[in-house]
Amino acid sequence: MSTPSLADDPDGYAPPPLDGYRFFTDQVMGGVSEGEARIERSGETRYLRLTGTVSTANRGGFIQARVDLDTAFPEDAQGVVLRVRGTGGRYFVHLRTRGTVLP
Repeated sequence: MSTPSLADDPDGYAPPPLDGYRFFTDQVMGGVSEGEARIERSGETRYLRLTGTVSTANRGGFIQARVDLDTAFPEDAQGVVLRVRGTGGRYFVHLRTRGTVLP
């Protein structure tokens, strides 16, 4: 499977490029979690991999990758599809719009 492109979607929507993601930890708020986000490849598929140690010390507890969408979803979109894999832990996905301050 390759990275999706405009040609892959009949509505003309393509996800943002992987190199557009920004990595954050709770350190932006005084936490002590550490990690990184990097682009990796499995066969023909490129993906964004988050790794790190999440710590709840100092009231923290997250690592994340964030991206702004340059192209809006199609008007008739009914949902969001995520392809994810992990270690079996508990993960959260937060979506935010221009009309919301918090996820």
